[in-house]
Amino acid sequence: MASLEREAHERGDPIAIGLVTCTHNYKFVATLLLMCDVLPHLSRLSKLFQRKDVNLAHIEPMLNSTIDFMKRLEKERGSHLKCLNEVLNVDLRSFEIKCSEQDKSAFEEIRKKFLSGVVKHLEIRFPQNQILSALGVLDPKNMPEAGFVFYGEEEIETLATHFDYDNDELLSEWVQFRELMQSSFSELNLEDVVELVHVPKGEAVKESFPKMAKLLAITATLPVGTADCERGFSEMNKTKTDLRNRMKTQTLDQLMRISVEGPPRKEFDFVSAAKQ
Repeated sequence: MASLEREAHERGDPIAIGLVTCTHNYKFVATLLLMCDVLPHLSRLSKLFQRKDVNLAHIEPMLNSTIDFMKRLEKERGSHLKCLNEVLNVDLRSFEIKCSEQDKSAFEEIRKKFLSGVVKHLEIRFPQNQILSALGVLDPKNMPEAGFVFYGEEEIETLATHFDYDNDELLSEWVQFRELMQSSFSELNLEDVVELVHVPKGEAVKESFPKMAKLLAITATLPVGTADCERGFSEMNKTKTDLRNRMKTQTLDQLMRISVEGPPRKEFDFVSAAKQ
């Protein structure tokens, strides 16, 4: 704010003058402190989905804790926003930011509406987070080291109800599949188990546990993580630059496939490729 004010007064920069007008007011400072309370929690939730190997069992507790925190912020101010008066009267005293009762009332209305909207959109975005969490029992990394006799049975019942499976049949498969996970798949993650069961070598497992195989296939198609999507956009920006803006879609598609799915450059045989 001090830098903007200096640019505005000393150099007469029109952009700085406009930004000074926008930032030197009660609503801007209060909103900034509100974001300091909100964004760390949303950021942690977002980072959970940015991982390539999203742990499904972590989604429900992380989502519920984030929603609960937003609801608490709706009822009472967070730690940063509670310091608003101190910030205005001490840290920003030289800027002489004025605030009226009308400004305070307007901000409170905006604050509650914003937080209510965040909660609403989180609940809309994940209407079936219990199902996602229940599918997390199929991940060997979530199995306890000991005392797993009844592990996952409640989640399996939830999945049986949701996907219209016979509860007893699914539970019967789970009891044995759970032992297989503990003895043979303990070092694997969920993605590895899905791949293992659905390749030709895994036909025996697939035939012995057909319903478990279907549940694993479902987890493989869930669009939970955003890592691959964001990585694709990043590669597209690297490939189609301003200097290559006339590149055709087919060429872009082929170059992105090579970049995303192809072998590393050090392992690629350029001589053989050139001969072909």
